[in-house]
Amino acid sequence: MNADGSNHTRLTYNRTADREPSWSPDGSRIAFASNRDGNYEIYVMNADGSSETRLTTNASDDLGPAWSPDGSRIAFHSLRDGNLEIYVMNADGSSEKRLTSSVLQDLEPSWSPDGSRITFNSERDGNHEIYAMNADGSNQTRLTNNLAIDYWPSWSPTGDKIAFTSNRDDIANSTYEVYVMNADGSNQTRLTHDVANDGQPAWSPDGAKIAFASARHGDFEIFVMDADGSDEKRRTDYLGTDDFPAWQSVSVPAPYVSRARAEEGERAAFKVTLRSAISARVTYSYETVKGKAKPGKDFKKARGTVTFAPGETSRTIKVKTKNDTRQEGKETFLLEVSYPGGPSDTGRGKISAND
Repeated sequence: MNADGSNHTRLTYNRTADREPSWSPDGSRIAFASNRDGNYEIYVMNADGSSETRLTTNASDDLGPAWSPDGSRIAFHSLRDGNLEIYVMNADGSSEKRLTSSVLQDLEPSWSPDGSRITFNSERDGNHEIYAMNADGSNQTRLTNNLAIDYWPSWSPTGDKIAFTSNRDDIANSTYEVYVMNADGSNQTRLTHDVANDGQPAWSPDGAKIAFASARHGDFEIFVMDADGSDEKRRTDYLGTDDFPAWQSVSVPAPYVSRARAEEGERAAFKVTLRSAISARVTYSYETVKGKAKPGKDFKKARGTVTFAPGETSRTIKVKTKNDTRQEGKETFLLEVSYPGGPSDTGRGKISAND
């Protein structure tokens, strides 16, 4: 679905369970776990649901896929050794390697944004706690330490935070909430406050939002909140369970904004071209900026968004100019097109007098 909850689209069609989706870093593919072949295995498909491909083949369950930031590897947890352990493999399913080896469960891997570390949930010390290790499995370090259950860690895109789920504030009723801490385990802070379970946090690519699953309306639905826990908004509303949120991260191409000319009273047409095609919808903001021409007097101030569909590389933004009776030469203004926190470009518009 879109980040605002619109355009829900079904991607898989199976009589069995498909779960735990994980977007590739370029936004073109989704890894997930499915038990369609008798037990859970890791699969991958294109972002539109096509070309489903099985990556693991094992007699025991493989679940919880997580892409490395460079897209070359997928971490996951597996029961193949008798209890859940963390593994990593190439993105094509080759070269599987075991990273953890403990007598109790290690599961739910999440990569640091630079790919050097993996955080995970472990039961090795008697109850579930959050750990982190190097990407090769070395230097396994405990980050949380309490009598409750801490699980489902999610590393922030900025690398300095880890969100997770815990029932530490209501062990008696085993009510889970979303928490956040620094990457070294310090400053553990509660973000959600509800009598029902909240969990499975997932950071937006810019680190500004956290999606999570909540049972506060009877069944699990997807919610989104600001990274500080404020402004919670519900994004799904179904009778069934909606959970395991995952954000699509795309490499947004830089826009190129052409020059535009118009006589007074006409529309200046700016052509916005993406320097490369993209596999997902992407929306840019645009705004006019005054030059020698003045907004309100020489042109109508414009501000809005322009959206490119997958594969689309060209759109046009038209700015209305104003007709007057003054004797003037050519006047100019600018149109800025940008992606929030990303690439931008500016086109120059010229208004010619018609008197």
